[in-house]
Amino acid sequence: MAISNDEIIACFVEIENLKKSNNLEDTKQIKNIQNKIIKNLSFIVYRMTKQYKRFENYEDLVQDGFIGLIKATKKFNYTMFPNFYIYAEQWIKHNIKRSASRFDVVYNPKRKRVVYAEINESESEECAESPEEIFLNKEAQYWVKEVLKEFSERDQEIMERMFGLNDRPKQTLREIGPDFNLTHERIRQIKNHVLLKLKKNQILNNLY
Repeated sequence: MAISNDEIIACFVEIENLKKSNNLEDTKQIKNIQNKIIKNLSFIVYRMTKQYKRFENYEDLVQDGFIGLIKATKKFNYTMFPNFYIYAEQWIKHNIKRSASRFDVVYNPKRKRVVYAEINESESEECAESPEEIFLNKEAQYWVKEVLKEFSERDQEIMERMFGLNDRPKQTLREIGPDFNLTHERIRQIKNHVLLKLKKNQILNNLY
C-alpha cells in the first residue's frame, strides 16, 4: 500500500535521528524503515517497466528499477528535496533506461511494444545524465520561476525566452529586443538585474 510523501519524509527524519547513534538496534531499525519505503513504493518500478513486459529481459529491467529505488532511498536528503516520489522516479527511470540500453532496446509507442534498435547519441547522453542532475534542474527551474514572479510580466517573458523556460525555445538578446521595442543593451540590463536577484536566492544557492 502506497504512503504519502509526508509520511515518507517523516520516515527519513526518523532515519536521520537514528543515524546519530551507533547502536546496533538503531542500525537495524534504519534498514527496516528503508525496506518499508521500498516496499510501499515498489508499484512505481512496475509502473515504469510495464511497457517492456514483452521484452525477454523484462525481469532484468525490473531488477534494475528496484536498484534505482534502493539508491534513491539511501541517497535522499529531505532537507534539500521536498518530494521523494519525484526523486525516486528519476533514479528508477535512469536505471531502467541504462539497463535497456545495455540490451540495445527502446520502446516504440506506436507499436505498443518493445523493439530492438540502435541507441542514438541523444538517448545515450540522456541515460548518462545522473538522476541528481535531473532533479536539481527541475527544482532549480521551479525556484527560478518563483523568483521571476517578483518582476513585471514583460521581464518575466524576456527571461523565459532567454533561458527557454515553460517550454519556450531559447532566444538571444538580439532576437528578443525587437518584440518588446527595446534595445539590445536594455535587454542585457534586465537580464543582469534578474540574475542578481537569482544569485541572492538562498534556496537556489543550496541546490548547487
